[in-house]
Amino acid sequence: MKTTKFLLLGLALSVFFSCSKTDPIPNSDLSSEFAGDWILYTYDYEGVTTTIYPDSATQTTFSGVAFEIESYIYFSENPNGYTTTGNYGVHHINVNEDGDQSAFLRYVEVSDSGSWSRSGNTITLTLDGEVPLQGYISELTDNTLKITINSVSSQLLYNDVPRSISQTDRYFFVRTPL
Repeated sequence: MKTTKFLLLGLALSVFFSCSKTDPIPNSDLSSEFAGDWILYTYDYEGVTTTIYPDSATQTTFSGVAFEIESYIYFSENPNGYTTTGNYGVHHINVNEDGDQSAFLRYVEVSDSGSWSRSGNTITLTLDGEVPLQGYISELTDNTLKITINSVSSQLLYNDVPRSISQTDRYFFVRTPL
């Protein structure tokens, strides 16, 4: 019975923390050309990890900010595809329930391709064999593109301990000069 209570508590907490306070994104002018070459200018993320043990549950918040960014994305039309390449570093911070912080640096190599679809300010990115990611375009001008992606993932750790991760990623791109 205790396990069921903690499982329900964890699921409720993950649903609570997965709801973004910034949704919905207000309508803005999104009429500029989407397809083309873009450079990742800034990237940051934040989220919550919930782990449910048989006799307790823990939550850790985390955040990260990219630095030394050399990453590019190309959106093509007919067919709607995208290709990303490059790398960047991330300064990642974890904060546990007691307020204790730990930080580390990690480097990310990017090399992906997939397809995209768009309806108004909603964009769906699909990497081959992966679950589609749905994002929200908050700005699309001749020179800038801002996309926010909210995601929730779950996994089973050792001894069937469930863990869920709710994360918000924010990308700011600038169009490459012609």
